[in-house]
Amino acid sequence: MSSGELGWHFPPTGGGVAMGYNDPGIAHFGGAREQSLARETIQNSLDAAASIGTPVDVAFELQVREDDWFAKRELAATIQRCLTEAKARQDDKASQAFEEAAQLLGKTRLTFLRVADWHTTGLRGEKWDALLKRPGVSVHDQRGAGGSWGIGKNAPFTLSPLRTVFYWTRFEENGRAHERFQGKAVLMAHESGGEERQSTGFFGLVDGCRAVDGETIPSAVRGVESGGGQRSGTSLWIAGFREQDGWQERIARRVAASFFGAIRDGTLTVTIEPSEGMQARELIDIKADNLEEWFDYLQQGSDAAQDDEDDDIDDAHRFWELLQGEPTAERQDHDLGHCRLWVTVSDDAALPSKVGLMRKTGMLITTRQPGLIRFRGMRDFIAICRFEGDEGNELLRKMENPRHDQFEPERIENDPKEEQRGRAALKRISDWIREEIRKVAAPDVPMEAARLSELDRLLPDVAPEEPFGGDSGDGDEREPSFGAAPVVKLKPRRRPPAPVPPDPVEYDDGDPGEDTELTATTNREGSVAEPESVYSTSHTSQKRKRLLIDDVRLVPVQGGANRFRVSFRARESGVADIVLAEAGDSTLVSRDDVRASQDGVTFPLTGVELRPADRVEFEITAGSPLGERAWVVSAVVPEMP
Repeated sequence: MSSGELGWHFPPTGGGVAMGYNDPGIAHFGGAREQSLARETIQNSLDAAASIGTPVDVAFELQVREDDWFAKRELAATIQRCLTEAKARQDDKASQAFEEAAQLLGKTRLTFLRVADWHTTGLRGEKWDALLKRPGVSVHDQRGAGGSWGIGKNAPFTLSPLRTVFYWTRFEENGRAHERFQGKAVLMAHESGGEERQSTGFFGLVDGCRAVDGETIPSAVRGVESGGGQRSGTSLWIAGFREQDGWQERIARRVAASFFGAIRDGTLTVTIEPSEGMQARELIDIKADNLEEWFDYLQQGSDAAQDDEDDDIDDAHRFWELLQGEPTAERQDHDLGHCRLWVTVSDDAALPSKVGLMRKTGMLITTRQPGLIRFRGMRDFIAICRFEGDEGNELLRKMENPRHDQFEPERIENDPKEEQRGRAALKRISDWIREEIRKVAAPDVPMEAARLSELDRLLPDVAPEEPFGGDSGDGDEREPSFGAAPVVKLKPRRRPPAPVPPDPVEYDDGDPGEDTELTATTNREGSVAEPESVYSTSHTSQKRKRLLIDDVRLVPVQGGANRFRVSFRARESGVADIVLAEAGDSTLVSRDDVRASQDGVTFPLTGVELRPADRVEFEITAGSPLGERAWVVSAVVPEMP
């Protein structure tokens, strides 16, 4: 083997791990492929910006090649060996994938999706090695840079039927420009030359799986990349890219939805191979002075199959408009640094009542951060908070999950103090955001807002990931555990023979005929007071004592048909029967068919021992559908025999 031989090399396993076709890093991005590619690659480009004041340019374009510049026959032979291995293992998914790959390599022409950036630092040293040869490793020059898990590098492979990507970069070192090139294929372990080979192989200098430099880079690649002059940058060539209808719009949607902040700042410009629709509108570059036109085009092109994407682009458009004005409030946090918040409300146009959190780079991370989802009783609003400080962004980077769509303090591993610092910082900033929103979005008629808030507590919970503790988001109690406070779980109990349904309940507070149409009133103790319940029984009405409970939650059980999870806090001690009543037009109707369910056993909700501050939780099921109705939960003291 010549030390200068150019070709493919899959190193022997040497008795080590032999990976199959299902690579977890690639599978992580198997859903929204084009969208993941755009989000991950542009984030990396922004992190590698060469200088302040010069925008990073990113391009998505097609390259159709007929020449064999990457040892196509050699790669095809390896794919055939992988196909043989997959069939021997009866791996249908891998077999189908390798058959498609073999057919593509048998054609004269092959399409590549080239993703290129300029005005970046390029990749040298450990950054190049981290990209190609170090799974799970992320290296950045800047504090607070976006990526932290080293997983995003797998996103391009999801768009290659050959599971093959080529990398080119130009960088400056010691006053001189350098170019580097290498290919990478992620297939499956296979037999070759009488020994087992690793699933991952490299195109370049065979000896040592090394990259090629300068003049030894294939001319087909250098000819394209030289169009950027001597500017530093990086390009990915995704081999065998399938041109599925609408791929350009899907990339454009993700660019606009995630990076509108960077585009507005003038730090990012994106060029996309134009579709027919884009050509008709003369839209090619996404930049600060035409982003409004892009929003208009992408929102008009929405369809029912893209509901989530449609919501994202609608939200981004509103956030972008909001950023045109001055911040509503600013704060200097000792952990998160300088934070700027924009809020707007509307009584005319429906706003989604969402809060966006944006990193310093101008990338929107999330609109679903726990503690900033439920805003009961507020007027419609939209808000966005941007974190400007380097140290604060470094802390946020540590808490960012692998999908870059939420901050999770528990992601900070092996450092309890830093995890607690991150948790406290998120709690502090969430409280501040909620308070600022309350200042501008509080309703003009507090009583009406309070009534709607109480009604919201009766409805099945649509945001179970939110903390308990009311609107403030206090505490760190999240489902499915229902919180860190003591929890009383119901246990199956023997029920006395021939149980009698509860009698109609009369309450001491207020006229039961008032406020019964899809609203609830609040009694002087602060708990929900129900109108008179109607039971299918002939017993005479009489006063019945009930124990005070509050913070009632009803959550659908995922994967469970006709099942809900119920939780509440007790405010008094005693033994009570738990009564669930369904709200009708003007009455509450008891549901005698509702029973508790635990470990596959159903049992009546009777004789439950309650203690102050305990949280009681249980699942319920019923003979007829529960549905999305309004409920009243009461703890009624049983009658003495």
